[in-house]
Amino acid sequence: MKNQQGTIQRILADNFSVVPHAKITYVGWLTKESIKKRNSSIVIEFTQPEMANAIIYAGFLWEGLIYNCQLYDRSCRIKQCLRCYDYGHIGTQCSAPQKCGYCAGGHGSRDCSVKGSPGFKPKCALCGGIHTAWNAACPARQKEMQRVEKAKQLRNHYWPIPPRRTASATDSHNKTGPTLSTSSSDDTTGPAT
Repeated sequence: MKNQQGTIQRILADNFSVVPHAKITYVGWLTKESIKKRNSSIVIEFTQPEMANAIIYAGFLWEGLIYNCQLYDRSCRIKQCLRCYDYGHIGTQCSAPQKCGYCAGGHGSRDCSVKGSPGFKPKCALCGGIHTAWNAACPARQKEMQRVEKAKQLRNHYWPIPPRRTASATDSHNKTGPTLSTSSSDDTTGPAT
């Protein structure tokens, strides 16, 4: 986001009726900004899980439209290295030899001299199949997609709410100090988890 603070203020104003006491620490696009991009996901980091849960439950108001929201979990995304084309890391973290995603040669995909030449058949840098390294037909990609789908099924729908310390009426008479309790289901800031 170009104007982080201005965007945060607009979001808080638009969603005041749902999260009147919210504080946002970050707002940004999930992927790189581009003039050509028509749709994208936005990441909003709240300081309190109750506020994030309220937006997940009620929806997010942005420029007059309400959008569905979900808890962002990095494990629910495909992460493929653009250096070696293996999964689970990115190029800046990679120490493996560079491979081409088009022909599996020992050079970067940008420098591939055979892609697009007559009779060219791609070779996967991961499985050796006749497809590019990012093709949906690749067994390695299918395995990664299954991992992501499983992670999506297992993830929480809402952020966990830590127990709140409260003092009950009997505690104030007995001077035993505060006790631990969890959020009740009648909490107006969002659903109980």
